[in-house]
Amino acid sequence: MQIQFFLSPHSEQPLIGMPYTLYADGKEIGKGMTDDKGEIEITHEENVEKYEVKFINGIHYEIPMIEEFVNDSDKDEIMSHGFYLDPEKI
Repeated sequence: MQIQFFLSPHSEQPLIGMPYTLYADGKEIGKGMTDDKGEIEITHEENVEKYEVKFINGIHYEIPMIEEFVNDSDKDEIMSHGFYLDPEKI
């Protein structure tokens, strides 16, 4: 999966060339720098519950993983294809 980071929550400028350390469930699994689009690549491993990206400037992000999609209504299938129903018409 690719994740893009920006200079701030209100910025449209990507965070380019920022060194980071990547953790999976608290264990360090890699180091790198964001690319020219402010992105990093994470190869998701099964059974990992959470990734964490820690930047050298002290900012960090937690990325929780979802094990499986749970159908909780008969409308989930159509919504997973991009069709959203007006809740007032359901």
